[in-house]
Amino acid sequence: MEEKKESGVCTHHGKNVGFWRTFNKWTQLQLGEMVGLSQNTISDLEQQKEINENTLHKLSTALGVHINSLKECDHQATLDTCRHIVNYINNNYIQPGSIVTNLINTDKNNINNPLDKVSELYERIAELSVENALLKEEIKKTKG
Repeated sequence: MEEKKESGVCTHHGKNVGFWRTFNKWTQLQLGEMVGLSQNTISDLEQQKEINENTLHKLSTALGVHINSLKECDHQATLDTCRHIVNYINNNYIQPGSIVTNLINTDKNNINNPLDKVSELYERIAELSVENALLKEEIKKTKG
């Protein structure tokens, strides 16, 4: 049973860690290496409703999110916000001849290019949307 408030905010620390880890396309092993924990420990943490403050701080730093995002997170609202940001950027800045497009074309080998991250996030959001639709279909078939 997923711990949620009426608003859709998940208060299960472990589920929120798992959400942000998969959002970053990281395995449990990769996250564990970043914070000095084993894959098994990360797996155990993702099952815990509450994680101690010190461990949450280490995880939030590695995941690049505020510690409160590991305590309470509306997963769907987060994905929707990312989708809106990507759409806004695509509709307003990614056009032939724009400064951003020129930067992309001249800076393709720069691994720190923030537009690469936006592109990765957009792809992940698209994948999650497909997965979500498939899960909803399975639930419908199971119920009826």
